[in-house]
Amino acid sequence: MSSRTKPSAPIGPKRARTRARLLDAAAELFQRHGISAVSLDEVARHAGLTKGAIYGNFENKDDLVVAVAVERIARPRPVFTAHAPLRDQLRALVKQAAAKTPEAMKQLRFIIELDLYALTHEAVRSRLQAFAEERYRASAEGLARIAHKGELPLPPAQFAVAVHALMNGLLYQRAFFPDLVTDAMILKALEALAG
Repeated sequence: MSSRTKPSAPIGPKRARTRARLLDAAAELFQRHGISAVSLDEVARHAGLTKGAIYGNFENKDDLVVAVAVERIARPRPVFTAHAPLRDQLRALVKQAAAKTPEAMKQLRFIIELDLYALTHEAVRSRLQAFAEERYRASAEGLARIAHKGELPLPPAQFAVAVHALMNGLLYQRAFFPDLVTDAMILKALEALAG
């Protein structure tokens, strides 16, 4: 089977609702218990469906993990555009990604576990990498339009990757040092990277 999320045919309303229920159940369970600790049987049971419903919508657990990561969990990965100044976009990124709510902490734990899971599951890693590469390509195009020659310290695609990595690292550190890693500190670090 292909490495793309099923189905390739158009999704009818009933199938779309079933798929949405499975994604919601998986996202909730993955965030609560961890990806590795959750079985497909548990996801189906939590969604009130059969395991066959999972295989009617996803090839396997890795396919479900990728779908949850792409469709249900907000990840602070910037996509820069040509429609606003870079510093305004950095401020918006911090505002969007820097929530300190219990829900945001669950998402951060999921994202960290997802990264570890992807390092040991090649199919997940390659698909998430392709998804990220597309976002970095779009960011590079936007940055190239707003950054004048020499304005960025790195080529646009590398700058987008550096912002993403710095943002992820700072959010991770904030989980341990919330008084030290504030929104203002994150913004200053990103602005310093921008030069």
